[in-house]
Amino acid sequence: MPYVVPMQAINNKIVYAFIINKAFGSMEKTVIDIKAGKQIHRFEIAEYPHHSHERCKINVYEEGKLVAGFEPCNHEYLRLCSNPGNISEKVLHLLADRIEAYGI
Repeated sequence: MPYVVPMQAINNKIVYAFIINKAFGSMEKTVIDIKAGKQIHRFEIAEYPHHSHERCKINVYEEGKLVAGFEPCNHEYLRLCSNPGNISEKVLHLLADRIEAYGI
């Protein structure tokens, strides 16, 4: 069952994230829904902790397509390492906050 996490107010509207764990074959992905304005993004988060520095350790998919990638930095925050889906900076920031809060 998903749980709802209030994220923050943007233009006096609360933005929510719905977080669900799903198993895909032998790999578990976390699904995070982010509602920003009228649009809802459903992201699947896959962690690859053993990737080299040439690849992102956390990949973000939307509708099965790779749209972004994050790397943990030394300060326990996430750093954007790719954005092939041209996701808005605001949505990426909210997504990184949810990934960090969830402990992925």
